[in-house]
Amino acid sequence: MSNYPPSQPTNRDEFFSHEQWRERFLQVVLRGSCLIGLIAIVLYLFSSSTLLYKVLAIVTYGVLIAVTLFDRVQYRIRAAVFLFLLYLSGFSSLIDHGIADASILFLGFIVMACLLFSLRAGIYVAIALTFLTIVFFGWSSSSVENTARLTAIFLVIATIVAMGLRTFQDEFIKTITGARQTFETLRGERALLEQRVEERTAGLARKTEQLRATSYIARKTAEVQDLASLLSTVARLVTDQFGFFICKAKYSGHSGRILFTGLLHGLRP
Repeated sequence: MSNYPPSQPTNRDEFFSHEQWRERFLQVVLRGSCLIGLIAIVLYLFSSSTLLYKVLAIVTYGVLIAVTLFDRVQYRIRAAVFLFLLYLSGFSSLIDHGIADASILFLGFIVMACLLFSLRAGIYVAIALTFLTIVFFGWSSSSVENTARLTAIFLVIATIVAMGLRTFQDEFIKTITGARQTFETLRGERALLEQRVEERTAGLARKTEQLRATSYIARKTAEVQDLASLLSTVARLVTDQFGFFICKAKYSGHSGRILFTGLLHGLRP
């Protein structure tokens, strides 16, 4: 028997899956956002903001709760809704407090777009959308010069962060793919080795059985003294022990050996 434990069928869950990682990451982010959002919404309700903004904040938090609870909804839909809520928070902060405060939320929006979606186009769209939002809605809160300076700094930082995350993800996925292929190769070689060990074990078992049968025949024939009955006894024992359908034995006076002729292997009636 082989000393190796039986190889188990490969399951994709045993390997790192970027899609499964993103699913788990999104769920953790959503739950964390609900906890932080609860504290923020309570503080916001006691602020001096208008009733309309407070109602919008409550509705936004309700949407976040719904997306978190209904985890059977398609991943892309939940991720897109979360990104929209994050963008909406940045937009609201841009209108109320200016680009300095909103840039943090917008940068988080771009980073989350990089982590939640693999498409490069989606990342570029997130950067372009944030840039256009700042250009069209961020000028009223400060001077043109200051807004242009902050926008340029934000754009450079966002681009560097997005490109870095995207490159890291690509290389990480390549590494995981290579490790998966190596594991599949090793698994195949192990299966081949186990097959060879089983074949060798079966061959040794057959040889052991043949040696046992030969030893048994030798002991039985040693008890027979008459030559005529000796040949028939040997033929019968060989037929019984080795599974031959037909076996004929004759004595060779020239060589002094018993010769077997007419051997036919098969099932006996």
